Amino acid sequence: MIYRHRGELVRARQQLNDALAIHVETGDRLGEASVLGDLGSVAAELGQREETCRLLREADAMYEQTGAGGEGPEDVRTNLKELGCE
Repeated sequence: MIYRHRGELVRARQQLNDALAIHVETGDRLGEASVLGDLGSVAAELGQREETCRLLREADAMYEQTGAGGEGPEDVRTNLKELGCE
């Protein structure tokens, strides 16, 4: 996420997509949900509202399926609400 903090959003998205592919390949649903949430945040910073909502909804659904709790799912749900994506 260093690229995101530097404002290099396109590069951050590329790195996150690489991470997403690894989580999908290894069957790590929590990792996948986490990265989808991060991708949603990057899309929001890029002004891509529809993509943001799609990614956050997908992350939320995965968190729900896994029964995960904690900061990740809470952040995704807060972002969904704040962006009016619900």
